[in-house]
Amino acid sequence: MLTSPPIAGVLAWWPEPGHGWIFPDDIELVRRLVPSPRIVIRDYFDGTFYHFHYGRWQFRLRPCLWMPVPMEPFAIGESVEVRAVGAAREPFVARIQHIIWDSRTQQAQYVLRRREMRCARRYARNDLRKLERALERDEQWLPLDGVA
Repeated sequence: MLTSPPIAGVLAWWPEPGHGWIFPDDIELVRRLVPSPRIVIRDYFDGTFYHFHYGRWQFRLRPCLWMPVPMEPFAIGESVEVRAVGAAREPFVARIQHIIWDSRTQQAQYVLRRREMRCARRYARNDLRKLERALERDEQWLPLDGVA
């Protein structure tokens, strides 16, 4: 295993024809995740495949074209407080469901779930604050649907 610091990035297009660049056991998952604006984390290179994760999902890819983006301070599944904005918005606690790259603003946006319902809008890093104490984990909270 060749280690290096984890790197965040986006697989916004299908990097090459076919499935030869995907570890055979991971083809179905990668077909659900790629292409998309999701920010995935490349953890390490084992000499043949890069090991990636997106939330609890892990997959392996041969070296391929992708777009590195800045590493975010929050992670999928993490509980955060959405900051108040004057009288326009009260603070509330939610869980990060998706972290996506907005190519127009060149920044990450967070898709949140609050009380098992997806929040209607996306939030920027500055809208969020880490919680001192995390909420109880619910492993069913993270569907792969509806990001793009």
